[in-house]
Amino acid sequence: MKPHRRAARRGSVLIELSLALPALCLIMLNLIFVGVVLFNYEMGLKAAHDAASYLASAEQRDMKNSAAVGGHVAVARAIVAEELQLLSLGPYPPSITVSCNMATCSGYSVPSTVSVTIEMRVVPSSLIPLSSLFFSEGITLTAVSTLRYIGT
Repeated sequence: MKPHRRAARRGSVLIELSLALPALCLIMLNLIFVGVVLFNYEMGLKAAHDAASYLASAEQRDMKNSAAVGGHVAVARAIVAEELQLLSLGPYPPSITVSCNMATCSGYSVPSTVSVTIEMRVVPSSLIPLSSLFFSEGITLTAVSTLRYIGT
């Protein structure tokens, strides 16, 4: 093979790489954003499950007392807040809903189920160009954990 053909072939490979590299970088950055969204969702599910597990094991006498059940609900919210504090959710704080039998935990009766719902918004970084174009308001994730009440 003559030397000038080899140099021409190397030049064409360089041009092809320069055309394909920006698209590959955009795909990689968007895959990272999808990974961040899935990680945040899994952390939300774990936090909801931990809070629901705590509430499902509260004592029956506390669940029948309207003053005591408020304390347990506050502890369940604190569990969620503590587990989610490491996530970078942007300017939107997560919304935490705690319910007994699909209604507010009132303390008038022992519930058969307890549920913790977390709504959080994941906002794409400005470093990920296409994600911030399509999801400028962010992606809202809802993590729900419902457990049977097993308190003693």
